[in-house]
Amino acid sequence: MNRRKFVKNTISFTALIALHKVAQSCESWTNTETTAQLVNARFPEITLNTSKLKEQLHFYSKVLGIPVIDSDDKQFSLKIGASILRFKEVNNGFNPTYHFAFNIPSNKFKKAKKWLSTKTPLLGNGLYYFDFWDAHAMYFRDPAGNIGELIARHTLDNDREGEFGITDLLCVSEIGTPVRNPSDFASELKKAYNLDAYAESMFIGDENGIFVVVPKGRLWYPDYILEAEVYPIDILISDEGVDELKYKKYPYSIKRKK
Repeated sequence: MNRRKFVKNTISFTALIALHKVAQSCESWTNTETTAQLVNARFPEITLNTSKLKEQLHFYSKVLGIPVIDSDDKQFSLKIGASILRFKEVNNGFNPTYHFAFNIPSNKFKKAKKWLSTKTPLLGNGLYYFDFWDAHAMYFRDPAGNIGELIARHTLDNDREGEFGITDLLCVSEIGTPVRNPSDFASELKKAYNLDAYAESMFIGDENGIFVVVPKGRLWYPDYILEAEVYPIDILISDEGVDELKYKKYPYSIKRKK
């Protein structure tokens, strides 16, 4: 084979490989978008405050590798499957801290533990099983001190093939909302959006999204170090019900997605 023909064939082969990679990328993106549409997410969007915006951005985008869909010098938004999790900067002398959880495929909790443990230390014993929920969960702490959770709920039919990856973060499925009187706030949530208690009386919702209504000052699971304190949260909810719920003077804004 002469040099000119060899170069021509090599270029054609290289172009073919490039086209194949583009096709794979498009297929992956399409599958991700389709999956996001199929996941039932009670919380399509949640906004939290942070005093460590740059550190948070680096952790979630570079360490964990979660896609950032919007950012500026005051906020950034993460694509968590069918949900958006936004962090907004505050400079008021406080360091807001929260608890939240991401649903993952029911069959991938062991792979998820391996994936997460290579990126950031796991809290406590690493992997926990909740028999009252039939779920496996693991926890991490981000640079702001928030306790994040990956949870595989075996009551959901969402198994997937393959290794665990960032597209296996299916949605934001829990948000901690501490108050002084949990039973009163739980009653307001039930009435406003026709929700039920899930397994325990102060967990309001279901596997697709839960308000973790705990007493203010309670120590968050699993290492019992972080106190549940009240900080602003903006929650977009997909359930039918009132257009907006504001509970007493708490800085929780819950709005119905229209």
